[in-house]
Amino acid sequence: MDRQELHALAVVQDSQGRPTVLLHSEAAALILPVMIGPAEAVAIGMALAGQVPIRPMTHDLIVNILAGLDAEVLEVGINQLTGNGIFLGYIELKTAGGVVKVDSRPSDAIAVALRVKCSIKVADAVLEKSGQPAAGVLEMLDELKRFAVGHQCDGCDRCGQRSEGRPEDSEDQEQIG
Repeated sequence: MDRQELHALAVVQDSQGRPTVLLHSEAAALILPVMIGPAEAVAIGMALAGQVPIRPMTHDLIVNILAGLDAEVLEVGINQLTGNGIFLGYIELKTAGGVVKVDSRPSDAIAVALRVKCSIKVADAVLEKSGQPAAGVLEMLDELKRFAVGHQCDGCDRCGQRSEGRPEDSEDQEQIG
């Protein structure tokens, strides 16, 4: 199966308000829009923005577990599109026992790939069937990013990031007990 390397550009909302990650193939000049869930949209959006939570989120935990097991993520990918329009993906790992390919939702695979900075590969057949010309999208990317599904951290505990000045951030905070 022939594959191409794609790069995650942004997480945006489609015309119906669903979070969608835009993957770009420079070689084919195509964009592959992949609808994803809201939690994965936040995880991918944070990774694209370079935001790192203080406490690990699910995809950070996956990366930490793999590192603890001395497994290396070689690549992730989208290898199939089902008849009802669902993308199927994988995460390929190098372990002490050899190379292992694990089935994955593409959104989870992409979130992991962005954290470990590995390749995102897409089967040519998937890209040919679902890819859209990149030219118009790339010109509109700045406009699309205005509507991007990102995470604006307000110091809440949901993402583990803290804004400055919160009591938890103080090094001289008194311990109770």
